[in-house]
Amino acid sequence: MSVTWVLAEDGSDVTRGELLVPTSEPIDAGDLLQQVFLPEPRTADGPADRPG
Repeated sequence: MSVTWVLAEDGSDVTRGELLVPTSEPIDAGDLLQQVFLPEPRTADGPADRPG
């Protein structure tokens, strides 16, 4: 995704910008929140084992 803008005021220079955001396959919003805010506990060797 790309967003561009141009800012100008009377008597001033023109400022232009662009923001590029990479996209990927859609994912479930609940999964995203869990990954970001509730990550799996980690041990020195990696993720902790989940109980059965």
